[in-house]
Amino acid sequence: MKSRKSFSSILGTIVIVASLSGAAFAQKKYIGASEFGQKLGRAKKDHHLEVNVYAGAFGFKHVGYSIAYGYVYNDGLGEVNIPFSYQPFGQPPTPANGTMVYFNPSNVVIGSGLKIRKFKNEIDEGLFYGGGLRIWHIITKYERLKNKIPTAYEFSYQNWSPLTEIGYTQKFSTTIGANYSIELGGSFSTYDDLTENINTDTAEEVPGDPGHTPAFDYTGVYYALNMGIFYSF
Repeated sequence: MKSRKSFSSILGTIVIVASLSGAAFAQKKYIGASEFGQKLGRAKKDHHLEVNVYAGAFGFKHVGYSIAYGYVYNDGLGEVNIPFSYQPFGQPPTPANGTMVYFNPSNVVIGSGLKIRKFKNEIDEGLFYGGGLRIWHIITKYERLKNKIPTAYEFSYQNWSPLTEIGYTQKFSTTIGANYSIELGGSFSTYDDLTENINTDTAEEVPGDPGHTPAFDYTGVYYALNMGIFYSF
């Protein structure tokens, strides 16, 4: 008799606990697949490093290289992306006289910037869009004949490129993925014909070299294609 009462007490306790639990679950909102994806993503790693190649910013025949740091914010809602780029190539300036002969032309472009991306699916992968700013520091060197004497020129100036971006993030695993994007915006150069010639061997050639603008003194439409892989951690 005593064991039967004990069993009844235990059973009654289980029924009460189950009822209370059921009431609690009934009041709680279930997490759907979409919200679960927003909270977890495929890797749910907030940091990544990218290695990219890009073309278009200074002509499609010139390919540049960049690394970037990315930080995913708000559980996959978007990403802050900070690129650092480097692009060396030889190309003579644009002359006022098309018959002008140039010697040893070279250009080095070092860039950085900031881009904000928003993921359409809010899960740090798939389609994204956003905008930002790139700043390009350009060093241009060349030589040309002046009064039949070879004269060296060197200029340092910047191009500013406010931009919009649309792209796609593809995850291959929890740590490896790829980014593809198109940037479109404007380019505003700080160079003009009075920019100082900083070549120390020909310091008398200040100011500038009027009528012989560097190849990438460019104010107008900016566009670029980017492709790269990244490691998440």
